[in-house]
Amino acid sequence: MPNKDAVEYLPIEFLPVKTIKTKSSGETSDVVRKDNKQKEWPVKKRTSVNDCKWAVIISGGEDVSNNHPRYWNNSSYAYKVLTNKYSYPKSQIYCLIADGSNPAVDRSDGTSSPLDLDGDGEDEVLIEANTTNISSTFTYLGNHVAADDEVFVFVTDHGGLYSNTGNSFISLWNSSISAQVFYGELTKITQDAHINIVMGQCHSGGFIDPIRDNSRQNVSIATACKKSESSYARQNYTEFLHQWLNGMNEMTLSGSIVSSDTNHDNYVSMNEGFVYARDNDWFYGNVFSNETPQFYSSPSTFGDTHSLYGEIFSGTIVGPDEISDLTGGVYDMTGLPSDANVAWDDYTIVNTTVLTNTSSLLTGATDCTKFATIRGIISWRGTYTIKSKEILIWKTGESYTDDLIEGEGSFFSLDSSLTGLSNIVWETDNPICDAAYQGRTYVDFNSEPDGCATEVWCSFNNRFGEYVKLKYRLPQ
Repeated sequence: MPNKDAVEYLPIEFLPVKTIKTKSSGETSDVVRKDNKQKEWPVKKRTSVNDCKWAVIISGGEDVSNNHPRYWNNSSYAYKVLTNKYSYPKSQIYCLIADGSNPAVDRSDGTSSPLDLDGDGEDEVLIEANTTNISSTFTYLGNHVAADDEVFVFVTDHGGLYSNTGNSFISLWNSSISAQVFYGELTKITQDAHINIVMGQCHSGGFIDPIRDNSRQNVSIATACKKSESSYARQNYTEFLHQWLNGMNEMTLSGSIVSSDTNHDNYVSMNEGFVYARDNDWFYGNVFSNETPQFYSSPSTFGDTHSLYGEIFSGTIVGPDEISDLTGGVYDMTGLPSDANVAWDDYTIVNTTVLTNTSSLLTGATDCTKFATIRGIISWRGTYTIKSKEILIWKTGESYTDDLIEGEGSFFSLDSSLTGLSNIVWETDNPICDAAYQGRTYVDFNSEPDGCATEVWCSFNNRFGEYVKLKYRLPQ
């Protein structure tokens, strides 16, 4: 947990309770929207697996005097995490920030919001954060987001409660949008898409209500506070959002690694990201400025099974425990999304014939090996995960072994993992050493081979009926 004894307090993400009316919300208002110009996003053809990822970043700021630089800082950090870690296409991240690309002063420090969110020297496309542009953005998403696509919505802003209804709102640029109207925008997107929302404004918990009340499925939402609470900021960032981004990035901006993947499955789920943010939020449980982060997902398991990459999968290798250089086995990776692909490794021990995007026929390409590790490398939407399985690989004919024959003196045996063998014959490279008996997985020679031989041999038919002769070099 952070040190709660030393902190720089910054203004909270709050505007006083207002009487506000916007055309779209139907709630009363004395705020006049300056620019309702509608943004038309270009149609984009899908060309890669990452084209299933979409994001909306909203940072309204209210007006020049209330639009603090930390909102841009939050937006920039979110943009970097989405593009650098999770491979979201820049062309599918829609940034509604203050007055957009207008060069006029729009921040409380007397500057205009920078257009380059990730510091690569190229400006992003920023549009004004007003209700008209929010509506056109979600209309565009509704027309282009497909089933099983990922949609992420990030909100950093002031927030408040309408005086006449008590409903939560987000302060946009010289306007606002209520939780109910915002939910209506979400409904433009197919129910079969996956939507994850994170909000940092005051009273953000109120945006959970319409999602829950309307039983929206395939959605998670994390908020900085309850509907009745304010949220807080420090060190030029909104505290909850900053900790949430640290958790999803698995690293702070200064490069320190954070342990947010608590189940160690190589994914930070939406629930894990929330728990990390809550537990590291300086203001959570602080009696002087308390905020209580909230989390909701529907179905209840959605937050555990989804990350910013998309759906989290287990991936299990199904296939035989033994193969040979003549008799192969079909190995398949189960429990994967339909658009995942698997490449089978290691090519130094197996030969691979691809059958489908997740299955291959593997045959042995090495000497007899007891603990050969085959690996399935899963590629999915810009991520790579490795699953492994230990198998026994037979090489027909003669081969040397270091671990399948064991013993000393006159007594030797085959490893207990070797089963289903027939026609077992024991020998040495010196005919003086005779086996007391044959046909068993162990042998007792009538004299000690290590005194008259350099090798012990065992030939048999494996479970596939193939002839195998294992040779074991005796220590000299």
